[in-house]
Amino acid sequence: MRLSPLLVTLALFTTAFVCPASAAPGADSLAAALEAWQRGDSSTAWQQLTNLIENDSEDPRVHMARGLLSAELNRPADQDLRRAAALEAATGNSSALNTLLEPVSGPLREKIERYRFEARAALKPDPATENLKGVFREALELRRSGNRSAALEKFQQLTAAGRDPRYFYMHGILLAESGDQAGAASMFSQALTREASLRDMQLVNDMLSSISPQTRLMIEEQAKVEIGGEIITRRLLRDELRRRALMSEEQLLAESNAAAAAAEREASAALENRRRSAVEQILAERAREEAKNQQMAQLLPGQTTKPAETTVAAADAPAAPAAPATPAPPTAPATAPKNTANPFLGGAGAPRTRPADTGSAPDNAAPAPAPASLNASWLPANTELLISLRPADIAASPAAQAAGGAAAVDAAIPQLQTLGLSVGDIDSLTISISDVILAFGPIATQAAAGGAPDPTVLQKQLSDKALAVIRLSKDIDPAALATALQATSASENGTTWYKVAAPQPDQPESAWFAPDARTIVMGPERAVKAAIENGAGEATLENFAFVPGDSQMVIAFSSPLLAGLSAAINAPQGAPPFVGALAEAVKGKIAGAAITLNYDNSADLSILLNLIDSDAAAEAGAALRETLGFAKQMVPLFSAQLPQPLVPGIVETVNSLSESNRSTVLSLSATIPQSLIEAVQQNPGLFVPGGLPGAPGAPGLPGVAPPQ
Repeated sequence: MRLSPLLVTLALFTTAFVCPASAAPGADSLAAALEAWQRGDSSTAWQQLTNLIENDSEDPRVHMARGLLSAELNRPADQDLRRAAALEAATGNSSALNTLLEPVSGPLREKIERYRFEARAALKPDPATENLKGVFREALELRRSGNRSAALEKFQQLTAAGRDPRYFYMHGILLAESGDQAGAASMFSQALTREASLRDMQLVNDMLSSISPQTRLMIEEQAKVEIGGEIITRRLLRDELRRRALMSEEQLLAESNAAAAAAEREASAALENRRRSAVEQILAERAREEAKNQQMAQLLPGQTTKPAETTVAAADAPAAPAAPATPAPPTAPATAPKNTANPFLGGAGAPRTRPADTGSAPDNAAPAPAPASLNASWLPANTELLISLRPADIAASPAAQAAGGAAAVDAAIPQLQTLGLSVGDIDSLTISISDVILAFGPIATQAAAGGAPDPTVLQKQLSDKALAVIRLSKDIDPAALATALQATSASENGTTWYKVAAPQPDQPESAWFAPDARTIVMGPERAVKAAIENGAGEATLENFAFVPGDSQMVIAFSSPLLAGLSAAINAPQGAPPFVGALAEAVKGKIAGAAITLNYDNSADLSILLNLIDSDAAAEAGAALRETLGFAKQMVPLFSAQLPQPLVPGIVETVNSLSESNRSTVLSLSATIPQSLIEAVQQNPGLFVPGGLPGAPGAPGLPGVAPPQ
């Protein structure tokens, strides 16, 4: 394995940019070692790398380079490869190491990636669970390559040690493919009992999206459990989980208490019924004895024996049953018990109906459970910017239907018809851009020096690091799609991928492949090849787990460098104290941010900040709550200065502002009414210079006096 001139250039650039000479004295020696290796002088390169290591170099690239060179020279390499993985995991910066590993493939690359995964897992709070994730990926790859027996052994290990429902569903699928239908049905039922939240169900659905429709139908039919005489299916479980996700902690506790009280009343009534039955049996026996004595008296007229009393003495008779008292609802404990969302795991068996609106929860009420996260399958681990759209959902919303819905979009984008698609066929479009902050670094340096950034350069830097995943609601034929796009085919690790020529000479070529009949992964050739090599990976990127996956539109940013950048946040000069408190609470503590938008008859907008700890989120939430209260009080004062057609909608929007915090996530939400959207569309002149009523050169609006 010989490093290419391009790799040497990239390695030298990374050495100078990521580890400048002032921060890494050995950077020049690393570059010299790489150059010697490229010239074919392996012994000099190996000695230079060894000198760096013996001088206690903590640069993972140095250890990785010597490990790769040792492998080339048939020397022991594992120790260097493991050390490089451990140093990379400790620093959290993988971009420089990824550059060094670009030309590495085959069994050596598989070994390196396993070492990297194990090093990252060892730093996790739950290393055992992280290791199971690695076994899961190995099992999926074994099944994909056709090694069913080895995959079955892996899944037996997973279902014996783990609780992730995906382990059980895939184990069942393998058993079904092996002809063991009874074992498969058992695994599917066990999997269903482990889908304890909407997030679990979303992860399972994402995994099953690549499974054939026949297999998915088999799972839906066989994944069921009988509880209390009722058959629970995945559909019923999903409805129950959604219902409970809409409830606050207080509502869940109240429902649990109500169910407990109902169960207690039922038990009390059953006990009372047994007591009544016992009394009735005693009285019936006494009545039979009395009738028998009377018959004897008639047969023996001279009998003087007094017949048995027809009534039971008060001392002997059982107490008359009293009407069962309705027990008082149990007193809520000081700490509310955790109420699982999964009815199999102890959740209350309440009717599956949506609870009545009880109004806003008190300030100290716990928020609802977290929604499912964005599906990040196929996206690179160093993603920093995520854009997610759900075109079919948006086109089906009432607001979009009023504007023509999917038909209007299809007419505006005739290319969709060429591909045999409609916007209604596109379930989701997810765009990932990696290493955004590093891409902006040279631009920021240029701007600081007084130069004008070149937007063409920035666009190229970002497009080279972009990858898009398109998920459809109907099957596609990759070969037919390639023909429509005039794409040429190639192969990578046994996977067919396609290259599409650039529409303009100054634009980059794009590549794509279809991992299944309803998914397209598209981007620059290098990114697409990396996606094929790395596989689908986990469905959730940890740094984007705070972003809800059910939003119709999402723009999210997360980077390990963001906390340091947010340390420069300061409140504006002369700002109110609560604004200063808000700025201070988030200063240096922002790990990620997102904007979500959902369309219905109105537009629901949310802004989320993911902070580095929950205390910061609670402190920022209190300051934001005070800030919103002040803003709502000021609405009547500043509304007179706004364009009158927009005032009702703006006032309604401001009054809808609300905040919440869940764990480390601070949220600001608002509802933008359709009336405001229509007012903006009908008055485009308000948003051009001089367009405000009463502004210089503005004609004003009929019947509306300009503000004084």
